[in-house]
Amino acid sequence: LRAALQQLVNRHEALRTTFSPDGRTLCVSACLALNTPLTDLCGLNPEEREARTAEILGGEAEHVFDLEKGPLFRVQIVRLAPQERLVILTVHHVICDGWSMDVLLRDLSVLYSSLHRGETPCLGEAGRFSDYALAQEEQRQGAEYAEALKYWVGRFQGRSLAPLDTPVDRPRPPMRTYNGARVLHALPPALCDELRALAARQGCSLFTVLLGGVQALLHRLTGQRDIIVGTPAAGQPVCGQDNLVGHCVSFLPIVSAVDGARPFSDRLSRLKDTLLDAFEHQQLSFGALLEQLPLPRDPSRIPLVSIGFTLGREYEPEQIPFDGLEVEHHPNARHYETFEMYLSAGESSQGIEFRCHYNTHLFDAATVRRRLGELETLLAAAARAPETPIAQLPILTDEERGLLEAWNQTAAPYRSDASVEQLFEEQAARMPQAPAVSD
Repeated sequence: LRAALQQLVNRHEALRTTFSPDGRTLCVSACLALNTPLTDLCGLNPEEREARTAEILGGEAEHVFDLEKGPLFRVQIVRLAPQERLVILTVHHVICDGWSMDVLLRDLSVLYSSLHRGETPCLGEAGRFSDYALAQEEQRQGAEYAEALKYWVGRFQGRSLAPLDTPVDRPRPPMRTYNGARVLHALPPALCDELRALAARQGCSLFTVLLGGVQALLHRLTGQRDIIVGTPAAGQPVCGQDNLVGHCVSFLPIVSAVDGARPFSDRLSRLKDTLLDAFEHQQLSFGALLEQLPLPRDPSRIPLVSIGFTLGREYEPEQIPFDGLEVEHHPNARHYETFEMYLSAGESSQGIEFRCHYNTHLFDAATVRRRLGELETLLAAAARAPETPIAQLPILTDEERGLLEAWNQTAAPYRSDASVEQLFEEQAARMPQAPAVSD
């Protein structure tokens, strides 16, 4: 395994990359000896082993990288049992995106399996992160980049640039914070099938259906018409380098005018076209767009986009086969979050699971769970009756509806042989000093 990991570092120059002090230059080392420490927890009882494993995972999530000195890719192996290992891969986002993680895991499985069988790995040539960076710099001078800039600026002309006023549990700190946590929420398998069927009937992707649901819920929660949700777009397929590892992602601020009086199916039709146009113009960086928009600066908020969403495929065991091993993949929950909420949907043969990362200075875990339950309720109603206007789609969960009904049980016994006027006069006589009406 250590040999395969070293070959992985040798293969992808992004894993050997650091940055100049001003952050403007990639510094790629010709070689890098990967340090792979082993921690043995076999001697601990199950409770101690679980606690120590959680401590190690938390430490990796909070590790502070040195962008100048590196390395920006770390590996730690934990021995849980004689035949069980936990391999923790930690990489800085500045050199690796979601697409790149897929590439790394696929390559690692091939390298390990080939070494295990004593064969030469059969892998195509990997893309060079430095070549990609140079091509991106040249692209900024081209016509496609100028067209992308024109498109994105045009998307926000005449729209409200006010941030989403999502209900929070506490007042916003005067300065933006990043403390984060994660809540998981799995959709029922039957609902997943209904959502896929809805996508097929509407001629759109499952991504469009789920994002449409997120937009509809945010419209209902905030009452705002212009809803902006950010989503990442991988750059590797666009440049034809599927085997490239690096930070090649563009962050697309998808803005839509959500009309509660129109049906959910109409929202999907409009969103499908919006997404096609957005992905065709993904050359522009998010930072470059912010420089062009007249945004009010608020140190307590991220500019323009406060909510993010993405959909990806979960790893199935057969997709990352390691010769002679049984492998499971589990993302390590990050402890810091850039956005107020970032919702990642993972699709697998088992269904769809939401992973919602959120800012803990703004939201409680219970609130995030309620929001995910509300999203499920809205999606379920939309899947069964997509012609329903968005404003009429239910969002309250069964638990919330039960609480609402309980709180409204205000009936009380009173005399039935007297009129309302008589009852009022009797009460006034009993308590003449009490306020008659209060606001």
